Amino acid sequence: MEKTKLVSRNIDCPHCIENIKHKIGNVYGVARVEGDPARKEVTVTYDPAKIGIDAIKDAMADAGYPVAA
Repeated sequence: MEKTKLVSRNIDCPHCIENIKHKIGNVYGVARVEGDPARKEVTVTYDPAKIGIDAIKDAMADAGYPVAA
């Protein structure tokens, strides 16, 4: 398992974190999603043999939370 932190300027509140958890927490290969709305970031634990970081970023963007460059 690997962990990565992703920042999105669209994260404003705990509800945003719950939306992200719902959207990418169900993606095959993602084991855990935690977030901090004050920092506008989520920490994703995932299996790189099952999913790549680009697919996780795409899922976040699809949920309305594009990852900041």
